[in-house]
Amino acid sequence: MTGIDAADSRIAALLAGEAIEDMLRLQLHDGSIRQARLLAKTEYHPETREVFRIVGYCDWVDNGSKSKSTGTASQDKLTGLYNSVGFEELLDSLLNRRLGNIDPFVVMSISLDCYSDISLAFGKSLADRVLIDAARRLANAVGLSGILARLHTDQFILLMQDCGPDECSQVAQSCVAALTSPFSVGEALFHVEPVVGASRFPLDGDSPRLLIRHAGLAQDHARHMFQQFAVFENEMELRVQHNLALLGDLRRALATEGELKLAYQPVRSFEQRRVTHVEALLRWDHPQQGRIPPGDFVPILEQSSLIQPITDWVLQRALEEIAPLWKSSARVGVCINVSPQNLVGRDFVGAVRKALARHDLPPEALGVELTETQLMAQESLGPITETLRALTNAGVKVWLDDFGTGASTLIRLQQLPATGLKIDRSFTQDLAENRRNRDLVRISVDIARLLGLEVIAEGIEEKSDYDAVSVLGCDASQGYFVGHPLPIDKLADFLRAGETPGS
Repeated sequence: MTGIDAADSRIAALLAGEAIEDMLRLQLHDGSIRQARLLAKTEYHPETREVFRIVGYCDWVDNGSKSKSTGTASQDKLTGLYNSVGFEELLDSLLNRRLGNIDPFVVMSISLDCYSDISLAFGKSLADRVLIDAARRLANAVGLSGILARLHTDQFILLMQDCGPDECSQVAQSCVAALTSPFSVGEALFHVEPVVGASRFPLDGDSPRLLIRHAGLAQDHARHMFQQFAVFENEMELRVQHNLALLGDLRRALATEGELKLAYQPVRSFEQRRVTHVEALLRWDHPQQGRIPPGDFVPILEQSSLIQPITDWVLQRALEEIAPLWKSSARVGVCINVSPQNLVGRDFVGAVRKALARHDLPPEALGVELTETQLMAQESLGPITETLRALTNAGVKVWLDDFGTGASTLIRLQQLPATGLKIDRSFTQDLAENRRNRDLVRISVDIARLLGLEVIAEGIEEKSDYDAVSVLGCDASQGYFVGHPLPIDKLADFLRAGETPGS
């Protein structure tokens, strides 16, 4: 349907006595794009019943409006754009109008992935100004043919009518380009990393929620693949279904003795020249599929509510199995991996205290690890920081895992009450030949010392790297050269044998 056809259909509707409501995108004389709501109806002569006049009302609904209105139920108060309710209503109306005359259109989900960091560092007011500017840029980028809405926080949604595959890619590139240039607020400059996902009507869905959901799945896929843009494909939906089936099996495994196990990888202190603690690693032996790699189920687990009971199981089992080693001359503690979801909305500190008391262990026998990427992805670190501070105050060690992969800011690192950080294995390989990696390890150690943190080098597989991280100032190391992940009985044998690195 062309723009002329659409106008003709609206005029026909008015002449037939229907009231119409629509969204207009208007280009003003200065070249800027404004968004307005149009309400129109037909009035008839009281005696002849002929069309007397068509009454229309048009009001700006974008943030440039000088109206004193505080917004409606379908309008986002910050940007003046549609909110999720208004966008779904508009999309539903569009779909109803197009029955019998289906033209292609595209729904795009656009994320800035920046709001929380800016808000944390500079305050909500300044972060909101970035969002307002982002809305303006996107509106200008899509021009008159796009209808823009803000779903939540730094998430926008876009409807592009009469948009084919080639145009879809071009629009996405325009949106990314509009958001890539730095945002200037006062004297500060901010850079954001836009990610766009698209779904197509009728190919990818025939309802507002399905189209929005599929655009979101495409966006998640793009983010996971470190891309800026992706179009929905059925495989993305199949992946979600596979993940749900895997979670069902994992829930059953939790209630079945023997499927879930722990393996323990040693961490060796350079100063003490011994294994001071081990990292508990979850293993899953599926009855039909065999050993499932952690990389296949842990990321799915971390996005589900099952993360809570699984973490509780790991906590209890790890303390139960490590207690004899802590109480022996070996004096070996244990670290468990936790997710940010474990630290909010529940008394995690209380659960830790009860578990330690149950196994007659002091707090220093336990450590928790969180990955840097997970922490930096959180919109707010406030509740997480409170829990971590309570843990460290109680004597439990807190480690920031995979350091160097999550784009931490010094502000966030300084706010985290951590014991130390673990340098990611991608920076600790081939240190004898790779000067860049040596420099990155040295810088990481310097940052840790500045913040009063200890440093563990992960992924150490060669003696040359083991020696190098010691010279560069790391406090301890972990990796196959130090020791492979072992079940608890073999770990005890390993420690009794003297646990010499490289053996």
